[in-house]
Amino acid sequence: KVYERAFLVSQGLYADSTEESIKKIYDPGIALAKTVILEDKVILPPQEKTTAGQVEIISYSANKIVIEAKTNVPQFLVLTDSYYPAWQATIDGKKTVIYPADHALRAIVVPEGQHEIIFEYNSKTFKLGMLTSIISLIIALIFWKIWKEKKTN
Repeated sequence: KVYERAFLVSQGLYADSTEESIKKIYDPGIALAKTVILEDKVILPPQEKTTAGQVEIISYSANKIVIEAKTNVPQFLVLTDSYYPAWQATIDGKKTVIYPADHALRAIVVPEGQHEIIFEYNSKTFKLGMLTSIISLIIALIFWKIWKEKKTN
């Protein structure tokens, strides 16, 4: 059974440890297509309507994922990509929390309505490494040019 890359669920279960989360994932009585297991206590408002919703991935790249979601009640959007703290998410341009879901995936709470959701990778460590590399390259080019000018004189 393979789940969609992104899907909506209306029920969240709390696990107070990694071990409990893993046990719940393998519990045959829990339908993971309808339930997300979270290690943070996140509660959706009571559902008075039958839940319905649609999710469509508009674009998907290594550093940015754009999703259109439409739901008639607040639900969890589960993205079956690995959770990593450098990822950030927005709903209609407003920052939202990404929760570790099903031990290793990502989930956000999507309010009722139609929304544009963007996940972006924003690692300060990566940016610092890139900046350091560029500065090192510039310094190396300066020293190479100075060495070449001395050699020709």
